[in-house]
Amino acid sequence: RSYIDAFLPAVLKLIPGAEDAVSFTLAPRYWDYQARLEYRPKSGPTRFFVSFFGSSDALVLALPNPSVDPEGRGTFGTSILYNRLLVGLDHRFSPNVTLRSRTSVGFDELSFQVGDDIFAKGTQFPIRTRETLTWSIPEWRLELSGGVDIGLMPYVVEIQSPPLPKLNQVPDPFSAKRLQYVKETPFAFEPGVFLQALWKPWEPLKIIGGVRADYNSQMNKGWADPRLAVFWQLHERIAVKGGVGIYHQTPDYRTGQLSRGFGNPDLLAEGARQYMLGAEGRIIDGLTLDLQFYYKDLFNQARATLGDTSGVSGDVPDLRYTSNGRGRAYGMEVLLRYALTRNFFGWVAYSLSRVERDFYGGTVWGVSQFDQPHNLIVLASYKLPFDFIVGAKLRYTSGPLTRPIRGAIYDANANYFYPIQDTQYSRRLPDFFQLDVRLDKRFVFEQWMFAIYLDVQNVTNRQNVEAVLNSYDYSEQAYLTGLPILPVLGLRAEW
Repeated sequence: RSYIDAFLPAVLKLIPGAEDAVSFTLAPRYWDYQARLEYRPKSGPTRFFVSFFGSSDALVLALPNPSVDPEGRGTFGTSILYNRLLVGLDHRFSPNVTLRSRTSVGFDELSFQVGDDIFAKGTQFPIRTRETLTWSIPEWRLELSGGVDIGLMPYVVEIQSPPLPKLNQVPDPFSAKRLQYVKETPFAFEPGVFLQALWKPWEPLKIIGGVRADYNSQMNKGWADPRLAVFWQLHERIAVKGGVGIYHQTPDYRTGQLSRGFGNPDLLAEGARQYMLGAEGRIIDGLTLDLQFYYKDLFNQARATLGDTSGVSGDVPDLRYTSNGRGRAYGMEVLLRYALTRNFFGWVAYSLSRVERDFYGGTVWGVSQFDQPHNLIVLASYKLPFDFIVGAKLRYTSGPLTRPIRGAIYDANANYFYPIQDTQYSRRLPDFFQLDVRLDKRFVFEQWMFAIYLDVQNVTNRQNVEAVLNSYDYSEQAYLTGLPILPVLGLRAEW
């Protein structure tokens, strides 16, 4: 359980001027837990376990001066929570036939709130079971696996907000002030079947082919996705790999994309054709390099409907979302990893990528909201004498993208300013950089272990930008920054 959200307000009050200095600071609150009970006889074909785990993360925006909102709203926050009870069973019928069973029930919640009257909340109660039967045929160098993946998804979507305008459309000012409330309690039945074959025609070559078929009752739509992957060990130190496949997912029902009031219940499943080619190499003992290139062709993407239909052919339905969005993502990933030795462990991971979406019905392409060209992580850990462990982690990423505000329209009757935003994400915020260091001390006993650690996050005390805040009339802007240097003292026990 974090404690920064409990202590930060008290500390700020003790320091003159501190509250104004961090008036746009995120105060995180998080907790997580996990418990597991496992039974596996020393001589027997069955393994059984029960796991119970969950997590909650919340970000609260402290706004000591609520005048930035003409309605006087002084709070803003998001929250993500999930809980799972998982029951697993592995059983070997024979040396070549095994069963893997996983069944889970859960409770999930995703919420977003501005003040006390504008909010969006999605609550799910997922129930899922996955049964996999594997049959190995050594004389054919073949392994077959197949099964079912069945999900039951009762959920609640609750939204209270002004009517959402379409892209590039100025809403009616009186409608924009009127809050619209929608609560829906749909139920989705999501059965799936899959089949996979792993074939080794000779030892250096491995071919994996498969297909998966899914159906969603809420959408009343089904789809089938074929996939193929190849691994070839060219040399004892070098292997090449490649893969192609089609993947689908349902639109994000948690945010109301399938809602009648704020979305479109007739959306299609979002699809992607994915291609990958790469190589793995062992440079020296313990040091490996993994390099891969990828391309994704996105289709049937849920896309906000345009208010200005210039450049769009045909009739445009009066819906908040349609499934005619397209996109593409491509890039490369590099992982240089040094495996755990007696004292040292570490890796360098870097990705160079581009994510693009279509605008105006495919006539204009631009970078997506999720475009992040550079992403670098460097991590190292070293074991010192007397069971001390010191480590460091460096992170660098390109800054997030936003839609610039070109101006604002003032409604004198309602005393309200409405922003005019660019339809494309063309403004990139400053890059993110953070260096964390950690020191652990372990005390090892006969049947249990106790550890104390000091984790100092953001050692460089850099004010990394998370988002942009605007004044009520959009004439001024300020950056929303993350927390400064943050020392965390923790305890851990294992037995």
